[in-house]
Amino acid sequence: EEDCIKCGTCIEKCKFDAITRA
Repeated sequence: EEDCIKCGTCIEKCKFDAITRA
């Protein structure tokens, strides 16, 4: 989640990574 904030320009990828982690 923190990575998502740091990576504001790649939020879509962040969400995808979050789903794969879940």
